[in-house]
Amino acid sequence: MPAEASLQELQLVYSGIQSIKVVYPVYYEKLLLLLFKADRYKIPFGYVCQRIMDVEIKERYIKAIHNQSKLTEIHHDLFLLKTEHYEGYRYLSDFLKNNRLTGYNNICRMVLGDKPEDLKRGCCG
Repeated sequence: MPAEASLQELQLVYSGIQSIKVVYPVYYEKLLLLLFKADRYKIPFGYVCQRIMDVEIKERYIKAIHNQSKLTEIHHDLFLLKTEHYEGYRYLSDFLKNNRLTGYNNICRMVLGDKPEDLKRGCCG
């Protein structure tokens, strides 16, 4: 069930995402590439976010993955992000935990460039 966040909530989270972009620019660029790849491979954003938070992956995310062979590549990219950009990785993990009610899909769509207003209108993603 997708999270239904208010426009104000989305705007606050969007501001947080923009600050990650400013404080951890190299990490952010690599995160962006990972999320583009996950989207292209149809790996649920919830799966990627729960991996970043190092929590048990919900069954619905696992069942939604139809191309298991692409997971190795995603896991490798996550490992590199964590080891090469640990501070940014930990920051994002905490950010996701604190904002999970906004919805992983919403958060990832905003990282990928969607604006809060677009998400509320349902025009993107």
